[in-house]
Amino acid sequence: MKSSALNSKGAPAISLPIALVRDWGNARSFDDVIDVMSKWMPELIDSDAASLTLLTNDRTHFKRFALTGKAAIALGGLLPFNSMPGMAVQTDSVINLPSVSEHPENFETENLLQNGLHSALAAPLRTSSHSFGSLNVARTSVNAFDERDEMLVQGLAEVLGATLFATRRYETERDRSNTDALTGLANRRHILDLLEKQLAAGGSTVMFVDLDGFKLINDAYGHHTGDQLLTEIASRLMSECGHERRVGRIGGDEFLVLCNGSTSRKDALEFAQGLISVCSKPVVIDSIILQPRLSVGVAVPNSQRTTLAELLGQADQAMYKAKRTGVSLVEADEDVRHEAELIAAIDSDLDSALANDAIDFYYQPIRQLETNEILGCESLVRWFHPEVGLVPPPLLIARAELTRRIDNFTTWAIDRVCRDLAFLRSQHPRYSDKQLAFNLSPRQFGWSDYIDTHMAALDRHGLHPSDVLIEVVESGTIEVETTAESTIRALAERGVTISLDDFGTGHNVISYFSRFPIHGIKIDRSMTNAMATNPSVFTIVKGLTQIATDLNIEALGEGIETQAELDACLRAGIQVGQGYFLAKPMSLESLVELMHEEFPISSPEAKAA
Repeated sequence: MKSSALNSKGAPAISLPIALVRDWGNARSFDDVIDVMSKWMPELIDSDAASLTLLTNDRTHFKRFALTGKAAIALGGLLPFNSMPGMAVQTDSVINLPSVSEHPENFETENLLQNGLHSALAAPLRTSSHSFGSLNVARTSVNAFDERDEMLVQGLAEVLGATLFATRRYETERDRSNTDALTGLANRRHILDLLEKQLAAGGSTVMFVDLDGFKLINDAYGHHTGDQLLTEIASRLMSECGHERRVGRIGGDEFLVLCNGSTSRKDALEFAQGLISVCSKPVVIDSIILQPRLSVGVAVPNSQRTTLAELLGQADQAMYKAKRTGVSLVEADEDVRHEAELIAAIDSDLDSALANDAIDFYYQPIRQLETNEILGCESLVRWFHPEVGLVPPPLLIARAELTRRIDNFTTWAIDRVCRDLAFLRSQHPRYSDKQLAFNLSPRQFGWSDYIDTHMAALDRHGLHPSDVLIEVVESGTIEVETTAESTIRALAERGVTISLDDFGTGHNVISYFSRFPIHGIKIDRSMTNAMATNPSVFTIVKGLTQIATDLNIEALGEGIETQAELDACLRAGIQVGQGYFLAKPMSLESLVELMHEEFPISSPEAKAA
């Protein structure tokens, strides 16, 4: 067998199998080292028992780890300094007891003799500066260890000490890199690594845990209180998870709990409910009583092909569904899984879709209700993703905002609408005085560069400010004296037409007539649909329409789906509307065809236009 000569701190040179040296080199944990020593000790030295002892952290005792033989039953627990390991560390030298019975002062003597061990040998484990434990062997006979044995055990202890020191440093650095500094839980990288390994081994149920209202607590009581709350919730989660489950903090107020692949769906849901119960108990911090509330999403792999990203996305979406619906626990079902697939597709492919013009706008005609004449169209974004199908526009906008790509999307969108309007006018002269409506959210209005971006798109395609009408969606969330409100006013001053979408729901609508420089309001579809059969709703809409008319603001009925709804709009004074009853959203090419059908170029009216 090939061997390697080792020599450290003046210890006698010994020859060790290269395979042992390689095993030591591959050891990455204390348990690895124990396994290596347990494997090789019987081949290295003739003994009836072998063990490893290490100083405790407070350096008052030694803890023994059995390697081979009777040491496992003979010498357990903590050892004081009046023991062979203590003598080896204190003298920093090999201790050889040819006859254990002649050393009653040794704390271990009685146990050694009771187990038939009559001679013992201990060599110190060293770092570069001090001894921290010992390598120990014992035999059933007296005078069992000679000078060569002393040299061998001393040499082994030298190499073993260096290996353990390196391993401990590696473990410390690994633990530090794998641990969340605030809570002591596994950090994001480590918990996701564990999840990937569990999936590869056969699956893992995932629980995505979010602490509701955490930002409000930080804002009201300060980050110190918020940190203490997170630490307490982390402690409760760790206590409940025990050794059977792993829990990590993946960022902010979000945690991830992993159950092993054998956990049934029923057990997972029951466990999640228990977590919610335990973590929802009041927390007292510096006389402040806080009432935590969790939202938990649970996802169980539905096949062996479920990837980490898919499972995590499903749990994440289930958690957000819990938050939206006000319940504490939601399990990922087919709807949640599909939404998670949509989100993954948006996040990964949005940039390339914009760059390659893979996203389109469909256009829904807006008509004069009495004559049915097309007055303009609303632009509606459509993304038919090749893998997940139609991407819902609200989800597309929400993900673009969340991933901070909304500015890039908005730049693309306003340019595309302006380009399509210029094309439409080039294809039919009757559209030369008609608008396209373009929807903007408060977040898009809040972009400081939006005004310049909007005006530049108009100039680039030879359009006037009034050619593209902006519909303000979610106008009820636009706060006073914000960038969004100042942007609306600045656009209106430049001649851009402004309309409020979804009017009549969710906010004090009367104040918005005077608050914004608006040219139109779009009566929400819920009211348009109801006023044909509900006299109270009809009266409200009629009143809003009269106020709008008196202020020279155009009222549009949205979502008209029946003749009865169209007639109700006309009775209420609404002259303009859109909806499936009037025309469905269509591609730009289909809109051009519709214009040609309704206004043939050869007709005197079309030519005059």
